[in-house]
Amino acid sequence: MKHLLFFVIFMLFFINNVYADNSGNSIQTITPAIVNVGKWAEGITFDGSSYWVAESGDRSIVRIDRQGKIERHANIGRLPVDMVSLPGGRVYSLVHTDKIIWMHSPGVIKGIRLTTLPECPQAMTASKQALWVLTWVGCNNAKTRVFKINPSTGMQSSTDILGAGGQSLTAGWGKIWVAHYFAPVLTVIDEHSLKSDTENFDGVDLWSITANSNSIIAGGRMHEDKTKGLIIIIDPKTHKEKFRLLTNQMVSVIAANDEIVAGIGSEGKIWIASTKDLSLLKTIKLSTGEFHPSSAVIVGNDLIITAQQFNHENGAIFTLTNVYNHSSQDIAS
Repeated sequence: MKHLLFFVIFMLFFINNVYADNSGNSIQTITPAIVNVGKWAEGITFDGSSYWVAESGDRSIVRIDRQGKIERHANIGRLPVDMVSLPGGRVYSLVHTDKIIWMHSPGVIKGIRLTTLPECPQAMTASKQALWVLTWVGCNNAKTRVFKINPSTGMQSSTDILGAGGQSLTAGWGKIWVAHYFAPVLTVIDEHSLKSDTENFDGVDLWSITANSNSIIAGGRMHEDKTKGLIIIIDPKTHKEKFRLLTNQMVSVIAANDEIVAGIGSEGKIWIASTKDLSLLKTIKLSTGEFHPSSAVIVGNDLIITAQQFNHENGAIFTLTNVYNHSSQDIAS
């Protein structure tokens, strides 16, 4: 009888695909819905009806509908990486090697050249009325700068020189927040005056950053042990750290809404936590194996992740449906 009971418990454990990692947290194995895209998939954005993904190795972008059907590709230049969208359906793509921003009107994938940047771009984000591009001065990470760009005319203004190692940026609370992997690891820029302040969190390198209506949320790694990662919540008023969640991979991609934050590790592990206090809700690994994430968005209850390479050099879009309440038995089709 004891042997039968042990066998039943073991089979339930196996079927549910749940096991404990080294820290004691349960890990759910989930099979995502997969859309294969072109070479070196990078940034992703959602315009309200379709996803837009940069395929940097193919010098192109691709538009994908909500059901995962590829609608169209368009060649736009050398190394398109970042994608953002504004209310009303306009989409913008940042082409790193050519230093160009393309503007795509609603439903028009090819678009037009909006502006050319004077420095090497590193990342792009959007506030309600402007685009913001992080650049590396002299095309190396020793000095950085942020450009404010009119999304209709392409007119530019910029901050003064900022600190080294600027990696990503986000807009929120009337400010632009820049994550650095060298101290000081946070730069905070006023949207109007373009004046900046800095903040440092000891022992931390920041790699990714996003905002919701309550907080600024960043991901990165521990400075002394770069195999260890973390997610932190930053108070948007004081710029101080409020909560921290430690992980066993560098968190290279962050996506959040007002309820949950998804931190995606450099080897593809996913941590879902509450945006109230970073209490861990679940840890996920994909049945597809390890992957390098490029970007992610949360749309409704779905988490959509760009994997830079999945089928040899070609990338993929992974969709985890109903990620809020995903049990290990909820497998995406």
